Amino acid sequence: MSSPNNLSLDYEALAEKKRKALADMHRGEGSSKKAREEDISEGIMDEIMQAMNYGGRRKSSKPKKRGRRMGSRNKLSPKIKSMVGDATLHYGNGRFKEAISVLNEVVKLAPNFPHLYLMLGLAHKALGDNKRAFQFYMLAGLLKPKDPDLWKLLFTWSL
Repeated sequence: MSSPNNLSLDYEALAEKKRKALADMHRGEGSSKKAREEDISEGIMDEIMQAMNYGGRRKSSKPKKRGRRMGSRNKLSPKIKSMVGDATLHYGNGRFKEAISVLNEVVKLAPNFPHLYLMLGLAHKALGDNKRAFQFYMLAGLLKPKDPDLWKLLFTWSL
């Protein structure tokens, strides 16, 4: 068996180790066992965050739209819009020549707007000038090639 003298030495050695560990921990070093646990937990957290793609760009559930947004082309100024409105009123009230004169002015300001040529074609057709109406419809068709109704109309007129 152990002698009482040995027990007191073992106790003193154990107490000294404990004091030293506490002092190290207060200085910030910590015990070696504690340090290993922190390293392991940091490594696991890093892996979890990477698996979750933490901090990366979140993907939207909606698919990304491709191409040009609808309506972003052919923006007209308020002056041109009011002139087109006046021409539409003239046409609606049966004043076709006034509508044509206003539309000709607007075409000079906004030559790439296909709706103007379509309206000019309608006004000339109402006056009975089918040849000029067809020409304006063709211009509208060339500026708006994906309008199937307009191309059907041009097809039937060309027969």
